[in-house]
Amino acid sequence: MDKTPVVVAVNGSPHMGAGNTGMMLAMIGAELQRLGLGLEIIHLTDHRIEYCVGCGHCLERGRCWIPDDHAAIVERLLAADAVVLASPVYFFHVTAQTKTFLDRSLALGHKPRPTWKPGLAVSVSAGSGETAVAAYLEGLLRVYGAFPVGSLTALATVPGGSWARRRSRRVPRTWRATWRGRSGSGAATRRPRPTCGTTPSCPRWCATTMTRS
Repeated sequence: MDKTPVVVAVNGSPHMGAGNTGMMLAMIGAELQRLGLGLEIIHLTDHRIEYCVGCGHCLERGRCWIPDDHAAIVERLLAADAVVLASPVYFFHVTAQTKTFLDRSLALGHKPRPTWKPGLAVSVSAGSGETAVAAYLEGLLRVYGAFPVGSLTALATVPGGSWARRRSRRVPRTWRATWRGRSGSGAATRRPRPTCGTTPSCPRWCATTMTRS
């Protein structure tokens, strides 16, 4: 009996399958199942992966010396029939979990892979950056022996919306505490709310960054 081809997906979301990234991977999995293919999802937050320390050992010896879960995940990617790299947008880039995993794969980027299989990049944001992050992930698929066949991106906030509503109810209190001032007459006044999108008290920051992706 022929072995079922397996696609291995790396999910860099700290919310695992409960976030928007996990939901997108589940959608992919349903379609793959319809086509007779299997999907294995690796949630990086479930594994212990230490930071790259820039020692150069992997460039000399071909593999990292740090004893954690990184090497085992890489082996599963290299053995897969296809690869998916998925991450939501956190502050206009991949998540910290995703970046840590990719940084530790440095040695693989300096030598050709023995396989050449399909790869897909997946990213979701609450406002912007998903196409740039997907392009970044597409460029790194070759590290794991895959070539990009495309990307899947989306705009979304919190699955179901309940967490976002709780956050939005707390935000005005933060504004009042942060932006309340005194006029010359001594009356309490509200300073203009910021719109730059770069501070915790900014409405746009709350809408585009604090998402459960």
